[in-house]
Amino acid sequence: LKRALTEVQVEECFVHGHHVHPRLLDGGDPVSREAVKAVVDEWLTRLRSCGRGSAEEGTGFSQISQQCEVSVQFKIILSILFDQDYSGIRASNRVAELVLRPDPGKSLPETAAEYMEQRFTEEQVREASVVRVADPERYVLKRLRGYLVHGHRVQPQRLESPPFSYSREKVKNAIGEFLAARAQGSRSDEELAAFARIEDMCMRHAEFKVGLSLLVEQDYMGISASNRFQSLIVPSDIGANPWDRVSQELERRFSEAEARTVRFDEAVVSATQVSNDSCNVGIADCGHEESMDRLPRFHHKEYGDCATGEFIFVIKDSQLYLAQKEGGMQHTSFFGVFEPLESSGWLRLEEGAVIAYRRWSGHYQPGVGSEQAFRDWARQNYLRVQSRGLELGRLRLGGPAQYDWLVVEPEEKGETAKAIRRLLSGILK
Repeated sequence: LKRALTEVQVEECFVHGHHVHPRLLDGGDPVSREAVKAVVDEWLTRLRSCGRGSAEEGTGFSQISQQCEVSVQFKIILSILFDQDYSGIRASNRVAELVLRPDPGKSLPETAAEYMEQRFTEEQVREASVVRVADPERYVLKRLRGYLVHGHRVQPQRLESPPFSYSREKVKNAIGEFLAARAQGSRSDEELAAFARIEDMCMRHAEFKVGLSLLVEQDYMGISASNRFQSLIVPSDIGANPWDRVSQELERRFSEAEARTVRFDEAVVSATQVSNDSCNVGIADCGHEESMDRLPRFHHKEYGDCATGEFIFVIKDSQLYLAQKEGGMQHTSFFGVFEPLESSGWLRLEEGAVIAYRRWSGHYQPGVGSEQAFRDWARQNYLRVQSRGLELGRLRLGGPAQYDWLVVEPEEKGETAKAIRRLLSGILK
């Protein structure tokens, strides 16, 4: 079932000692099975309607013959269709002369490799080779947890006392309690006590203080007009990375020696990754997945914590493997084409945050199932992928095309689309 989600167009082969994809030998343009089937179908239609030997039938078959001469992909795909007896073409001796037919005990990929070794030189093959990574685990993209403090990755709970598990809702609840108390009387004992609790949380916990700062800057519930709230915020440039603000606040409060004492031991990382797969650096679930109302950031062993640009990716066993498409790196570089995958495509990253997704691959044909697998991965990492249109029963209102880039945003912001969907649904009832 997994293989069906990401259909391989043409198998990769081992030719002259190199991993080679026929698409690269054909100049880079992919040939799909559907395209080959269309040429075969046209010939068969002319064969049935005009008869064998007619000019029309001859022209149709010459198209197949010519494509086999100029395109390795076409020849291999036709060989696969012949082996599967697509539309009864195994009965044709003329087609049999065009296709690759494995000797007993050999597979079609092996036969295709031998054909390419006879047709192309080692130099030609080397230029069209595909890189195969030695250790795919070095390309896993995993959500970054904790903060960098004096050069050490730490959890605030291990520095602060008492330990505190941050969430944006906790900050909002504290503000709500204060506003409810103020509604009963400005400067009342209840109001002063509620604000004192907020002050105490800001003094004790850096995440709470930065989270409050962001809500003040956003004028949440009108609190930006309050001088008391303004006095609590962490000074920073507008639009500054919230994670960096927390790191800076923790560095202001704690020394390098204190951060070093509670940093995560790499020896523990390997042991904890088995039970906590979502954490690439061994940081236990520290409760700030929704932290700072910004996109979660990700760590990559090759590209670090602030990767920026467009990258190819595949998903296998729910893990996302990502790389820059350069120097022969292809989607098949991670595992080859004989391994089942759940998804493949492109991602756009900005400073370690995933901001866009595209369902496209030159080696694979990622279908709807492939996209759903990525959406599942995104949801597990507190992200939401742009919808391809609002679907209300059989009614669909616009949306991007199947290979367009889709916006990726924090899961919470996805509520806007849900609200619009509910509104339109009510209107159409």
